[in-house]
Amino acid sequence: MEELRALGVRSFIFAGFAGSLLPEVKTGEAYFVKEAIASVGCAAFYSPQQKIKESANLIHYHLIEMLQLKETVCCSTDAPYRETTSLIDKYRQQGAMHVDMECAAIYAFSQFYNIKTMCILLTADSFNNNKWQMPTNVKQLHRQLKQIVLDILSVKYE
Repeated sequence: MEELRALGVRSFIFAGFAGSLLPEVKTGEAYFVKEAIASVGCAAFYSPQQKIKESANLIHYHLIEMLQLKETVCCSTDAPYRETTSLIDKYRQQGAMHVDMECAAIYAFSQFYNIKTMCILLTADSFNNNKWQMPTNVKQLHRQLKQIVLDILSVKYE
């Protein structure tokens, strides 16, 4: 992102996979990240805040409507599969519905440079009942994410 910013990019859209932290969040559901909670990692180099909000623009909001994205809060970690039950409970109490590895750093970077950015997460695996569950249909999830990217690319940007 630093290199792209240096080349003049002023808007980013991230689409990736995330884990569900709540039983009502189902595999295959797509979400727009309204806020990301930074636990560790790159976000600290750009923001001292633990909770970092999106900075979407009108095109991003059009995509949210077009893709019928639900809103979520995610916690970002760079240590996947190391979340403890108490840590997951802490994030749930802060409103987190997903766990990922990128969104907090992306939003911190964007906030630091005043760049409009949105993150889209497709729910893949889950951490419910204090047990990790892998996705059952990985190929279908990849097809869904590919379609999200194709839909993003179909929008006329001016």
